[in-house]
Formats: sequence, C-alpha cells, structure tokens
Amino acid sequence: MASGLTYAILRPVSLTDDGRSDDVILGDKVDLSAKASRADVAAVLVEAATSGKHDGQALNMQSA
Repeated sequence: MASGLTYAILRPVSLTDDGRSDDVILGDKVDLSAKASRADVAAVLVEAATSGKHDGQALNMQSA
C-alpha cells in the first residue's frame, strides 16, 4: 500500500567531522570506501527536503 508521501533516501558512506566541502558525489559513482563529512550530509539533506530535486530517489553520497 503506497502512502503517497514524498521521500528521498540518502545513504552516506563513512562519516567524518570534517567541515563542509561544497563538493559531493551522489549516485552510482560513489566510492563506498570513501568518506562523507557530516556537514556535507546535512547540506544535501536540506537541499533534498526543500528543492524536490531528489524526490523518489535513493542516493549514495560521498564528499569529494
């Protein structure tokens, strides 16, 4: 049964406490052994929640 809710799933790789890099990689080209800063994860989550750009997607993510 579909809920009808809009969603986006973000799957970051290993997290770090580094600052925001403003350069992230999303999707199939993510290196699963790479790192993602918590600041970059937060920025992508805000973008996903406010822009609708990633609606209905499940994305891997890393900081570049």
